[in-house]
Amino acid sequence: MLVGVAGGAPLILKNYPIILASRFLLGAGFGLINSLAVSIINMLFDDEVETKATMQGFRGAAENVGNAVLTILAGLLLAANWHMSFAIYLIAFPILAVFWIFVPDVSMTDGTDHKSGEAAEQIHIPAMIWVLAGFALLLVMMMTGLSVRFSSMAVAIKGPNFNASNILAAMPIIGIITGSFFGLLNKWTGRGCLYIGIGLLILANLLVGFSGDNFTMLLVGYVISGIPGSLVFPFIYNSLNLYVSKKSMAFATSLILIGCNLGGFLSPFGMNLAQTLSGSSAWCAVPSVHRLVIGNCAGLLSSGSFNLKESRRQQFTC
Repeated sequence: MLVGVAGGAPLILKNYPIILASRFLLGAGFGLINSLAVSIINMLFDDEVETKATMQGFRGAAENVGNAVLTILAGLLLAANWHMSFAIYLIAFPILAVFWIFVPDVSMTDGTDHKSGEAAEQIHIPAMIWVLAGFALLLVMMMTGLSVRFSSMAVAIKGPNFNASNILAAMPIIGIITGSFFGLLNKWTGRGCLYIGIGLLILANLLVGFSGDNFTMLLVGYVISGIPGSLVFPFIYNSLNLYVSKKSMAFATSLILIGCNLGGFLSPFGMNLAQTLSGSSAWCAVPSVHRLVIGNCAGLLSSGSFNLKESRRQQFTC
């Protein structure tokens, strides 16, 4: 409801401060939707591990589909006038109706909550959730940095008349394909999904960082960078129930999403910091620093701090 009303408000509004305020409300609406989508999947399929992983992958794939399709539709509506481009947010109302009719109610408590008495009334967020939120922030910052730098590096190699928009527009397709197969990959590799995603992001940074004037290497690195997000983030969301109770699920999911949003917001500052640390203003300086940061993160997670079985045993001992 909030997305439909706030997102569609500029259809009739002309006052800039009011439109700006509506965009903040729109962001709040999307935050609620994303948080509840992840939480509801974890709650509905808590006892069906493979189905839950598959649904988390499909959720990520659907997000990429919506991003691509609605962006194209907004561009077509923009041809009429700028107000009409905001009509795409009205799709929230039929989505709300479908959700209301078909999605069953979910319980915010479970057997563990009832047994813990008064403690069940409190939302407990373990330290690992904060670690994952920070990890999500870094990942989004790095992936955004790669996306932003790609256009500039491509123009520097191919010339000022090169248009990278078609390549950028095709990137969601990679996320759609990867997300669709996440459930199968998670079944085969388990925690390996996390390490495959991190490894591919390191590889992407290596290829982009050392591409120099080689456009093919730059392009391959950028294409590979579209894969990790559809592996790492569904894996994180799929694992949240190992750390928190159902009552805390929505809040824990919100923290991860806040980390993602902060990563996008802080990306320009992160790129400037990367150039400062590398002592170079070259475009490839950012990926060079990124791969060091990602490598350290991978070492931290593989050292045992992401031990899922141990987390399950200790989940409600506090």
